[in-house]
Amino acid sequence: MVKLKRLKMNKTGKIILWVLAIAAVVAVFVINGSRSYNKQRLRESQAIRNEMQLGQIQEEQEQKQEEQKRMEKGLKNQGNSSVNGHDYVDLGLPSGTLWATCNVGADKPEGYGNYYAWGETTTKSIYDWATYKYARGDSNWLSKYSNDLEVGHNGVNDRLNVLQAGDDVATADWGNDWHIPTDEQWRELEDFTTHMWTVRDGVWGCLFTAKNRSELFLPAAGIRLDSEINDGGSDGYYWSRSLNAGSTHYAWCLRFYSSGCYRCSYYRCQGLSVRPVREK
Repeated sequence: MVKLKRLKMNKTGKIILWVLAIAAVVAVFVINGSRSYNKQRLRESQAIRNEMQLGQIQEEQEQKQEEQKRMEKGLKNQGNSSVNGHDYVDLGLPSGTLWATCNVGADKPEGYGNYYAWGETTTKSIYDWATYKYARGDSNWLSKYSNDLEVGHNGVNDRLNVLQAGDDVATADWGNDWHIPTDEQWRELEDFTTHMWTVRDGVWGCLFTAKNRSELFLPAAGIRLDSEINDGGSDGYYWSRSLNAGSTHYAWCLRFYSSGCYRCSYYRCQGLSVRPVREK
């Protein structure tokens, strides 16, 4: 039987083996360390990229929000300007009618302003037929704007169906650029805007919003009957400059309250609010 002999290695060979073993161990550590380092670098780079992208996204969103705010503000106030010291808003209506932002006698949109009998240009303490300028003390003795011989004073039948400039308080008080809306202009406002019962600065009223996002607020100022203000805060009554030709005692107006908005006619002697308009 052949016996295997153990290989003997000299001192130099042992040193070489040790060196190789150490080198292998070092290589393993270097490779693993390099991998860990690279992974760490990748994670850090990715985190930096993510942070930069997030910052860019946030900046873009903020810019879009600011742009949207500017656009909405511009649309909301589109066409707003002033004539003779009175502001108006352009609602983009087909007729081009520009609506004042305040009532006659008010200095802000929420102000009630004054009350006027139809065709009168001054305020007074009592609103009835006895004090009405064109009634001669009696509703059956109308001295102007009469289509009915039976109620016209001395047979007056002038067939005037629209207020003349001298009898229009908007023109008299604000200048020739302004006048009380006609019944057709109130109809147009109804037809080409949305209207909502709302409150502004503690004042109830009707908010009209146009397709161009411009807004018009009318306060519910009520109505003057005799010496009292009725329905203040619950109803709005606004004169047109149009006579109800079918019933001479009445003139057309706009009325609104919490449940709706509509055109109707009221006695000319009663005190209603006035919201002026002008043309472009």
